[in-house]
Amino acid sequence: MKWLINLFKIWFEKKEKHKEIIAPPSLPSESVEGTDYTLLKPVTTRNGHAGVIVQCSVRVIAKVEINGHEDVQEYRVGYANGNRSHVFLNRTGADYPPNSIIRVWGDGKILEGIWEDPNYRKTLILTEVPK
Repeated sequence: MKWLINLFKIWFEKKEKHKEIIAPPSLPSESVEGTDYTLLKPVTTRNGHAGVIVQCSVRVIAKVEINGHEDVQEYRVGYANGNRSHVFLNRTGADYPPNSIIRVWGDGKILEGIWEDPNYRKTLILTEVPK
């Protein structure tokens, strides 16, 4: 329920900021919930491996690394789930150690986050780090 309250807060802030008619958000499915967040999935239906659905604030992805290694099988830019880019990895989440560092290069910046337990799905906001 907390996510729904946050969703309407975001909608209201955008409405006030732009002073235009914006339709209220519909209830999101699990897949599009929180498009301002990055979703880390230990297993995807696409290839059975881990996946990173990157927060919508990053439009163009140049590279994704896990623990300093690029281990990407496929990129899908702006494909679905709130028009977020998808990155499908070569391994399952269980193949990565705890506290794995996710680093995304995109839109001229580097964003980073920690996947504490890659056996479990996690939603987080990647934060910008110095180049």
